[in-house]
Amino acid sequence: MQAAFEPKPVEALYNVEQDFYETKNLATDPQYKKELLSLRKELQDTLQSLPDLGFYPEPYLVNQATESPIQFGQQHKQDLLLLSQIADLQLLSFEQAQAKMVKALTSENDWQRYWGLNVALSFKRSTLTC
Repeated sequence: MQAAFEPKPVEALYNVEQDFYETKNLATDPQYKKELLSLRKELQDTLQSLPDLGFYPEPYLVNQATESPIQFGQQHKQDLLLLSQIADLQLLSFEQAQAKMVKALTSENDWQRYWGLNVALSFKRSTLTC
């Protein structure tokens, strides 16, 4: 069981029929790899089909999207797709993600840098080669 103050894993997968309280994360269990990959793909497809505003922090949305969140989402659909792709770099190995992570971290776009930093922090590394 993970304590509330500990870092959370990038992915979590639980068998809620056997583990109602979600105490045993099965995401790294090879026995569940097929299910994990299937659910990951389903989630990625859903996120890419929607302008999911969850990639922006709430204070930003309050200031920018309160009047018309649907219109805001539609106007930023391509940006949101790119942010979700940056966030998904956490699913790769550090070596696979590094070049795209550096690109995000050096972007002119604040939110690409924000997600690039979140990805970099998920790897728990002290250095990053640019």
